[in-house]
Amino acid sequence: MIVVEYNNIRLENVITRGFRQEVVYDPSGTDHFFVRYTLEFEGLITGFRRGQYAACEMMGVPVIAHALWKDIRHALMDPRHVLEVKGAFKDGDQVNWLTLFRCVPERINPQDPDRDLGHGPKPIHLETLGSIGGRALKVRWQVQCEKLDFLKDLSYSERIHFEKEFADLQTVLDNRWSVEEELDSNFYLTRTIRGSLRLSRPVARIGFDYRWITVPALEAGFKRQRFRYAVKEDGLTCEYEVVDRQVHTAAPWPATEMRVTNSKSTELGMHYRGHCQVDLIGPPHVPRKALVIRAIQIMDALTKFLSRNLMNDKFLNWLPVRIQLTEYIGEVNQVSGSIEYQFSPGTDLTEAEQQFVNNYKELGNDLDLSAQPWPIPGLGVPPHPQYDPNLSWMPAPYGYNTWGGERDPAAVAIFQCYLQRPYHPWHATGWWPAPQGAPEEVTRPAVEEVSVQRVKPGDLIVPEEERKFSPSHQTAMYTYCRMVSTYRISRRRMVFDRLSADDEAAQTVVVQLGHSTARRVIVIDAERHGQHPELPAPVDYTDDNGVKGYLLDYSIDLLPPAVSPAGDGWIYRARARYVYALDRAPPEKSAVWPVGRMPHTAATDSGFKPEDVFTEDIGPNPSPSPS
Repeated sequence: MIVVEYNNIRLENVITRGFRQEVVYDPSGTDHFFVRYTLEFEGLITGFRRGQYAACEMMGVPVIAHALWKDIRHALMDPRHVLEVKGAFKDGDQVNWLTLFRCVPERINPQDPDRDLGHGPKPIHLETLGSIGGRALKVRWQVQCEKLDFLKDLSYSERIHFEKEFADLQTVLDNRWSVEEELDSNFYLTRTIRGSLRLSRPVARIGFDYRWITVPALEAGFKRQRFRYAVKEDGLTCEYEVVDRQVHTAAPWPATEMRVTNSKSTELGMHYRGHCQVDLIGPPHVPRKALVIRAIQIMDALTKFLSRNLMNDKFLNWLPVRIQLTEYIGEVNQVSGSIEYQFSPGTDLTEAEQQFVNNYKELGNDLDLSAQPWPIPGLGVPPHPQYDPNLSWMPAPYGYNTWGGERDPAAVAIFQCYLQRPYHPWHATGWWPAPQGAPEEVTRPAVEEVSVQRVKPGDLIVPEEERKFSPSHQTAMYTYCRMVSTYRISRRRMVFDRLSADDEAAQTVVVQLGHSTARRVIVIDAERHGQHPELPAPVDYTDDNGVKGYLLDYSIDLLPPAVSPAGDGWIYRARARYVYALDRAPPEKSAVWPVGRMPHTAATDSGFKPEDVFTEDIGPNPSPSPS
């Protein structure tokens, strides 16, 4: 004897009219997903009970043909309930029941090896064949299940669909993919990997979508151009696409895109100029400050504008003309930096190289950041131990939050489609409240609230640098400032004409009348926003060489304040002139002449060193150049 139990309905004296098994393969027809069972039974319903709401215990109740039939057919046609087919076997006088077929919906027990893999069991057909008085109903019922059956006598290596021996059925049933490669006219390769992932449990219930197993490794020299992952309406089929494109020079972490121009030019063989432009684009979770740091490192690696050693460099003269740093605030995380500079060729270059200094020695090399600090404090451990122009940064499969860190994999389950019933309404993609006046026929189901909070990213630790501006400039900004120290030194020599002399003899006589005398004139012109400019105090002084300066006179030109360009304050301007008599001429050996200090800077330079500047190579009678 065979009985069938489903949703608290029991069919007795069952005749099996159909037991169809169909192997379902993946779309490529290569691997099988599961077995689809279509079962058709014919039997009697003589008892009915549904939990605490018992309609009857036996079918002898007179209202069976009308009142109970409605409840019975609803129970048999409702999907996703436990299905069991049992057979009775006699062992002497004892009757033993053996389970012949069993299928359990996923929501009952996700670890049950008999669970359905396609949102079932699913009733398909119900037919009433007749009523036997008021005692029984005869029905024909068809149901469909999708499951994997396994045999316990298989070896462990053959149980490929199960984890933990026989206990757990794997969530991932199959993963099939194809690989396509395309070569363009510049010989750059684009690789596209497309695949389909089949799960045995819906994404909306497991809380994530197993997309990490679909992410292939990134080949050296390639950049991950695009990653697409789509969960279909059933929540069990996931399609994905990965596009990797070959690149020449990888963007350094934490940037994802880099554009750098490094050029040099000459004008009339006299002026040598260079220009370096760096544009970096980063992912949403990287602070712009980190991109600014990396942009400066790239400019320094190509131009040495920060680390240049002027004493050992073959370019003896290197002058930055303009340095600009720009951040773009908006939807794209982007920064840029540029530097324009002027330089002169060194004496170690050949005559041909001096014609145009941007030769093969300076251009065409790989980007080398080995001399720059690679980790950026506050951003964690870099994905690579150092910069390699052949290694791009591979993104995380779930993306990133704009406030820092990888995106939570569980966030994807919020948007996935879920199992629905026509009589249990909440057929909505989101949780937007209904407008006023809408019928109150839907009730939002009780779900765990998902709260995503924005956190403040950790501060990037930037090494302390020497302050270049004075505190007074930080209080009220100087918009213009110039200071000139003029040393006027008289040798006290007089020139007299000779009364008579030969044609080849000297026609004049130079006579030393006394010791040299010296004066110093200081002229300052400054403009300041918000406050009057600071001026040197009109006092005598003694420099480090022991030379005393006596103030003879000074003058101050005060200009009326003008309105600032923005109209938010006043611009004050002043000019001053100081005339000093020195008690002796400043020494030219092992000495430093004071030149003053600009009021808006915090310079610590001691001054002008004559022995480092005065040279006989440039006149008045220059030495011949070495052959």
